[in-house]
Amino acid sequence: MSDLHGRIAKVLQQLQLEQQTFEINCQEHVQTKKIQRHKTRPQRTETTIHFSLTIKRDEAFVKNKRRKLGWRVYATNVPLQMVDAKELIRCYRNEYRIEHLFNYVINRDTGLLPLYLKKEKRVKGLIRLLFVAMRLSIAVQSTIRNRLDVEQTTISGIYPGNKGRKTNRPTTPMLLRAMKGISVVFIKKSENTGENVMTSELNDVQQHIVHMLQATRQYDRIRELLKTCPNLRET
Repeated sequence: MSDLHGRIAKVLQQLQLEQQTFEINCQEHVQTKKIQRHKTRPQRTETTIHFSLTIKRDEAFVKNKRRKLGWRVYATNVPLQMVDAKELIRCYRNEYRIEHLFNYVINRDTGLLPLYLKKEKRVKGLIRLLFVAMRLSIAVQSTIRNRLDVEQTTISGIYPGNKGRKTNRPTTPMLLRAMKGISVVFIKKSENTGENVMTSELNDVQQHIVHMLQATRQYDRIRELLKTCPNLRET
C-alpha cells in the first residue's frame, strides 16, 4: 500500500498538481481461496490481492486556486504619495522597453561594446554621449510614430528588399537606413568667391521622413553650417 501511495505522489508531481487537488482513496482487497487436495498435490490456500482507487476532485480547493490565477504581487519602495497601484502596474509593463533601450546602448544602435577605453573619465564621457544619442534615437522614433497615429497612415519604403511593405511602427534604425545615400559636394569656385555646397536631392521616402520630423528648415541649414564650419565636414 505504501508503494502505491508513493506512485500516486510521483504522478501528481510530474503533472505539477498539489496533493489537495484530489481526494484519493486507496483500498486493498484480499481474497483467499482454498484449493482441495488432488492426487499428489496437497491442499493449499491461494491468496489474490488487488487494489482500487477512488478519485474525486476537491471543487472548493480548485475554485480557490482558479480565483488566484493571473494575480501578481508587486512590491516597491516608492512612497504611496508618489505612485498609485495603476501607475505602478503601468511602469512594470513598460519594463521591457527600458531593457530594450539598454540593449540598444550596449549592443545595437550606439554600440558601447566592445569598449577599448581604459581611463574612467573617458568611459564615463563615452557612456553619457551614447545616452544622449539614445535619447535622440528615441525622440525620432516617438515623433514619427505619433505623427503616423495622428494621421492614421503608414510609411513604406523603409524595409530593405521589400519597398512596398508598410508600417505604422517604424524604428529609428529603419528610418536611418532610409536616409542613406545623401551626398554632399563642395565646389570651390575661386579664391575670391569661395566655395559652394551642394547636397543630393531627397527621394520621396526621405522627404516624407523629414516632413514628419518637421525638420525641413534644419535640413536646409546643414549646408549653411558646412559653409561656415569647415571642421564639421569630417563628421
